[in-house]
Amino acid sequence: MRNTGILKAGQENEGDQDQGTWHRHSYPISRFLPAVLGGLIFATVVPILVTSYLINRSNADALLSARAELLVDGLENQLRGLLDPVTSQLEVARIYIEGRSLDVEDETRFQTYIEGILGGAPQVTSMGIIRPDGSMRRWELGRDGAIEEPTRALPLVDEVLAAAQELSGVFWSAPIVASALSDTILNPGITIRRDGEFYGILTVGVTGKRLSDYVAGLSHDNVTGFILYDRDKLIAYPELSNVVRAQDSSKLPTIADSTSSVIRHIWSEQNRLTQASRMVRTEGHWANIDGAKHAFFYREIEGYAPENLLVGVAVPLAESMWFRWAAAIAAALGFVLLLVAVGFATLLGRRIALPVVQLENALGKLEAMDFGDVSMPAVKRSRITEWQRSAERLAKAARALAAFNQYVPGKLARRLMSSPEDAAMAQQRDVTVMFIDLEGFSVYAANNQAADVANGLNTIFATIGPIIEHTGGVIDKYTGDGLMAFWGAPDELKDHVSPALAAALNIKEALSEGLIDGAARRLPRMRIGISTGSAIVGNLGFEGRWNYTLVGQTVNRAEQVEQNLRGFLPDRPVIIGLTTEVAKLCGAHGLPLDAKSTCVNDDDIVIL
Repeated sequence: MRNTGILKAGQENEGDQDQGTWHRHSYPISRFLPAVLGGLIFATVVPILVTSYLINRSNADALLSARAELLVDGLENQLRGLLDPVTSQLEVARIYIEGRSLDVEDETRFQTYIEGILGGAPQVTSMGIIRPDGSMRRWELGRDGAIEEPTRALPLVDEVLAAAQELSGVFWSAPIVASALSDTILNPGITIRRDGEFYGILTVGVTGKRLSDYVAGLSHDNVTGFILYDRDKLIAYPELSNVVRAQDSSKLPTIADSTSSVIRHIWSEQNRLTQASRMVRTEGHWANIDGAKHAFFYREIEGYAPENLLVGVAVPLAESMWFRWAAAIAAALGFVLLLVAVGFATLLGRRIALPVVQLENALGKLEAMDFGDVSMPAVKRSRITEWQRSAERLAKAARALAAFNQYVPGKLARRLMSSPEDAAMAQQRDVTVMFIDLEGFSVYAANNQAADVANGLNTIFATIGPIIEHTGGVIDKYTGDGLMAFWGAPDELKDHVSPALAAALNIKEALSEGLIDGAARRLPRMRIGISTGSAIVGNLGFEGRWNYTLVGQTVNRAEQVEQNLRGFLPDRPVIIGLTTEVAKLCGAHGLPLDAKSTCVNDDDIVIL
């Protein structure tokens, strides 16, 4: 046929490219099924393992944080239990002195009072009163008589006197080192006034050694307690008595002077503790000291010095590692069992997948619309009954699809199989529509035998149907003695006018040159109308009975062109009418058209 070259090569295969792309992203069942089974096992077991591990870790952190809080609580309570009674005694003593019930100058009576305080409060090692001129009279535990300190012999005495003028309650001066005692001293004091005049400062001394004895009592099982001032100055820790102090009595020993490497390096590293977020009033960090990890838990205490005291404990992390390792070991054992289960699932998945591969080969033939060559998959080796039944049902489905394909355009059927939602979704599309009708068919059918009429129609349709489908067209419906076809849907074509024109010319050639014999040659002449433009393409109908078709002005125009050719040029066995839009597009594509626009029944039509 001379016009078949109008159809561009490869257009009929454009719809298959999407399917090839889809297959490149699919996976063989021999790999997919084991992966799914293994994935299901992972998805089921891994959350349990992870949750169990996190719960165990959380419980370990909770236990460790609770233990840390208890240790620091115990140290804080001990410190407050030692220092709070001292402030109470100072307040009581001030009442006695200011009320003149107790006279500091009455050495015998005052000595007795002081001895009573020192005997009832072993944490207090000395007590005295600082006079306005800076001199001091003090009494020490275990020593008879008072000791007179000369004016300004005490460190920081001027600062203390200046501050005390403005204070009325108990205040705490900065800790100092008493050279006579060779010990750190905490100095609470209270201002004494008589008759509204400043009389002096009643002060007591709480030694770091005594506090260290209490801290040492709380330190056990490698737990080291400590009390620091201003974060780096030593007040108390178990080995405070071994610290070599500087000659300057006012200089407190620092953590650098400590004999314990744990205390010396408390701030060398400050790594975050996992259980730190669970502690309420306590802070913490861990550091690597001499190759061993230590955790530090501490808390700032206000009210016992100008700067806060820091009470805390140091604990080797090795004590808490077992809690975490136990959780990790349980999780690791679970993962080993998980891997074994995944291995078995992989073998089982491959075993199950073997018959599926065979079924897939048969389904591939169905996808290619090869209904006559769908053999029964060989699944006899499978122990799964469903595979045998699936093979039988596949063969039945192939026969049903073969029958179904007789009523549905093949291109639409393939599109529905690959993408049913998109294929039938109503959408606006540029298409070319062809209407074919036999002029005077009713009279012809009335004057001829029904068998002859049917045979003639079937012969013509058997000729023009393949021509339409070969050029990429879709036969929408048969209209008795005619049909409606379109190009550009369901597969979108960049040029849908050229193949439609090629189909029309090929049909004209087949019918005009005597290529059809028998009853078909006696059928009335054929009218072909073609238009192009926008149309709504998709499913129309109701649930359970849909029709994939086109509606719109383009469809109406094609039918109108075909109808307006009635009676025009009756000597032609096939007459083709084009809208002027179709003719223009054909010219733009370089197609040879030797016809001009003609007014037929008040309609501008290009006649071929």
